[in-house]
Amino acid sequence: MEPSPPENTASSLPEPQQFAAAVIAARTQRQMSRVALAEQAGISLQIVEDLERGYPVSRQVVAAICRNLDLPEPSLDSNPVVRLALRVRELRGLARISRAQLAARAGLTNQAIRSLEMATLWPSQEICMALLAVKTLELQESDVTAFLHPPSEEADSGPSKNPGAPSTIPFATKEPRERSGQASLHPGQPARSQITDSVRNSKGPPSNQVVATFLVRFFANGKVSLEMRPNRAKTRRAALQTEAARNRLRTSLRSS
Repeated sequence: MEPSPPENTASSLPEPQQFAAAVIAARTQRQMSRVALAEQAGISLQIVEDLERGYPVSRQVVAAICRNLDLPEPSLDSNPVVRLALRVRELRGLARISRAQLAARAGLTNQAIRSLEMATLWPSQEICMALLAVKTLELQESDVTAFLHPPSEEADSGPSKNPGAPSTIPFATKEPRERSGQASLHPGQPARSQITDSVRNSKGPPSNQVVATFLVRFFANGKVSLEMRPNRAKTRRAALQTEAARNRLRTSLRSS
């Protein structure tokens, strides 16, 4: 005979898992198969399998199971996490999307969706907003009202956050900050910025020298002006080099 589990094992499980353990124990004691239980309760075999895996089921299914196994009927519907788990599974089935597809569209992990559907995760406001953003799921704000505010003392004693669920939404990004020193655009005042064809670096190789500089003005009314300015430093250097060459030529002619 197999040893019975410790007394505190079942009580430490969430309510759907406690009910699943009670159903398995009662069914095993009666030497009843899952198929027989499904036929007597008038439900599908898939529902019995899901129930015994720990997934929440509807009140009608719970009542039918308890009648056939002589079990006390638990009040699972009073738990908002169980109600949300049932609602998400129902809507996901109607939308005909897998758990992985829902996780990808909501920007969550597969483990987070699984924990949510097993009622082992108290969803954060970010998770609720991510699920509401999935249009194909058709989840309503009334379905997650209990989770859009800080959990009460009653919720603290319920399911805790699952480590597999992200605390932040991956796709949530912040707007880029304005660079320091960059002038803001005011009506009637142009924002000036210089754009060069190549990086202005006097120490760079000769093949990558600045040929010309473009002055671009962006106006608040949408107009843009472009002005090309020659590289004055290069022009001066070229003139000095030409003059120095001429001086060297004059000196050599005189000496000869």
